[in-house]
Amino acid sequence: MLNTIKEEKPGIGWFEMPQFWAARLQSLLDVFDCYYGEESDPAWVGHHAKEPRFRLDVYDAAPELLQLSSELHELLGGRYCALFTRNFGLSAYSLPIQRKLLLCTSLALGSPTPTDQVSQRILWDVKARSTSKNHYATFSEHAAEAYYHTDTQYFSYPEKYIFLYTVCAAKCGGGVSSFLDARLVKNRLMASSEGSDAYKLLETEKLPFRIPSSFTSLGAAACAEFTFSPIFGDAPYIRFRKDTLEEGLRLRPEYDSPEVRWALELLERAIDSSTDTFSSPLPADSLSIVNNHVALHARTAFSDTSRHLIRARMQAI
Repeated sequence: MLNTIKEEKPGIGWFEMPQFWAARLQSLLDVFDCYYGEESDPAWVGHHAKEPRFRLDVYDAAPELLQLSSELHELLGGRYCALFTRNFGLSAYSLPIQRKLLLCTSLALGSPTPTDQVSQRILWDVKARSTSKNHYATFSEHAAEAYYHTDTQYFSYPEKYIFLYTVCAAKCGGGVSSFLDARLVKNRLMASSEGSDAYKLLETEKLPFRIPSSFTSLGAAACAEFTFSPIFGDAPYIRFRKDTLEEGLRLRPEYDSPEVRWALELLERAIDSSTDTFSSPLPADSLSIVNNHVALHARTAFSDTSRHLIRARMQAI
């Protein structure tokens, strides 16, 4: 189904696919409405109790989604950690219809998880928004730079797949996304004896990641919750985010030490000095799908607050 794959950097590539949405539109909308109801707002729907049956009905309504899922899983389970298409094909539809089709896509690609623990919604709007003074905001809620990270590194078992659909790209020249295969970061560390020592520490030492306010059990600014885990492992291969880790070490200083700081510095140096990063604006109607257990991603700051992406996270099925 994927017409071409163009590798930009090791583990990262663009793909093209045939446009099938117009032919499958009504069938997919009928499936969505059957499970959630015609009046349901797709921005707020959560996990459905009949998810396995729901998924099969999505495949029946659009066999192309089954084929797309199969091919993407094979690619993202092997040499690739991130794949993109510039024209996913939803730009002609209204935002509510885009959301319904994206939710069906999330079901086709995996088992979508609630994006936050309070509302339990599957789709999350990535855009700058106003938050209270004490709210510990996550990258998807502000317009500042987002350093290289994996998603939900602050949960016990981060989702394997993430997609980002661009509704509206930033027009200010900012909001440029970058991606890097963490397997190459490990190779860079292991190329020196001190890097190898740093890797071993980051593979064994449990460190505290603070959970952003929106994703705590109460979704409250005053709620400080943590996940304790090494940075490197088997599944996920890597979990990392500098700000949640810094906050964790600040609030749980018993986990901080000169050795930890030294290892983290070497890790950041390996990331920053890599020549294998791929950076690009994500144009409107593009779709990025990432193996969150392997890929690090980042974003430059932006000032155009109309920038709007929609994200879903999926566990493997």
